[in-house]
Amino acid sequence: MKKRILSIILAAMMTVVFTACSKTTTDDANNPSGNDTPAVTDSVNSGETDAPSADGNGATQTVSVPKYVYNTLPDEEKAIYDKILTAVQNFETEVDLGGEYPTEVVLRTYKNVFFQEPEIFWFYATNEQFSSAGDTMSKVALQYRYDQAMCENMKKSLQNSLNDIEKQFPENATDVDKVITIHDYIINRTVFSKDDIYSKNAYGALVGGYSQCEGYAKGLAYACNYFGIENVRITGNKYDNNSHAWSKVKIDGKWYNVDVTWDDPESSNGEQLLRHNYLFVPDSAINDITHIVICDFVPPVADSADVDYFKHKGLYANTKEEAVSLLHDHIVEQAKNGETVCQVKCANEEVYKAALDELIQKGGHQKISEDAKAQNSQFSSFGLMNDDQLYIIHFNIKYN
Repeated sequence: MKKRILSIILAAMMTVVFTACSKTTTDDANNPSGNDTPAVTDSVNSGETDAPSADGNGATQTVSVPKYVYNTLPDEEKAIYDKILTAVQNFETEVDLGGEYPTEVVLRTYKNVFFQEPEIFWFYATNEQFSSAGDTMSKVALQYRYDQAMCENMKKSLQNSLNDIEKQFPENATDVDKVITIHDYIINRTVFSKDDIYSKNAYGALVGGYSQCEGYAKGLAYACNYFGIENVRITGNKYDNNSHAWSKVKIDGKWYNVDVTWDDPESSNGEQLLRHNYLFVPDSAINDITHIVICDFVPPVADSADVDYFKHKGLYANTKEEAVSLLHDHIVEQAKNGETVCQVKCANEEVYKAALDELIQKGGHQKISEDAKAQNSQFSSFGLMNDDQLYIIHFNIKYN
């Protein structure tokens, strides 16, 4: 099922211009080739990632983050996983598996190492050797995007980005606050691209400024690992059957979907947008609707509504009146501060439709425009993007 995004320009002069565009249009602006994730992209272990993490006083410590996929594997595949990972970490050109294993098992494990280990951003994985192999394999050839010297410099830049993220954490930040900060940091500095040499790994999303879905997911994973938040990359298709990748994060023992790519759309006029539609969402909101899971493992179930970005930020409305009031107050406050984004989530379809009717058909947008301009004379208009599936009303505020 496709989602519809209704774009509306609500001008300060009270004119209303409607432009209908589908979710496909918005996504295709971010995804010119229509293919987000390659099957395997060209691109010792205790079941935990040991990542250096700041202790808040400038010193570093090691935090262990459980590896969801690794911990689901049978012992045989864990052994293959360990050998491949260690070899990649050491820039070896070939790994001896120590025995003959079914090619399909080796390929599946090879892919899991590639997708689930964002720290080895130099790993270049291809299908070629597996398609030409027989039924079994005992050795795997390895390729790399960058040499070791280049990678050491890239690691330093990645660490600088992690330090910048940490500085943006609110005081006494919870894991929810940390994931929000990481999500926004990546989106605010990154443009979707399939052409950049870093777009398929964490470096592109956290440092390079260009990424595609695979890189967005790995950038989130790289930072989450560093800050001790368990996560997993999910692969599959989006609703139009083009491949895609996104993430799940574990907060207080429960899993939630996060799609950084889809929260970084580009408008029809090329404007880069920030939204939070796909931050901490349950499977029921996206699985087999907008996101079709196709993984080599059984993903963790995300069935909790305990964490909701909009509730966390006080931007969740249970009634039409509450929705209109929240939108008014938030847009006016954002205009006062020169900010460009306002989002409110409605509890259900009835509240959502009633709020839109109040804003559009009954002219509620006029009062918002007047009060916003009173706070900031540079305010000119705001664009409204509706998410009919998730009941989110999103305003992009424009200034002269």
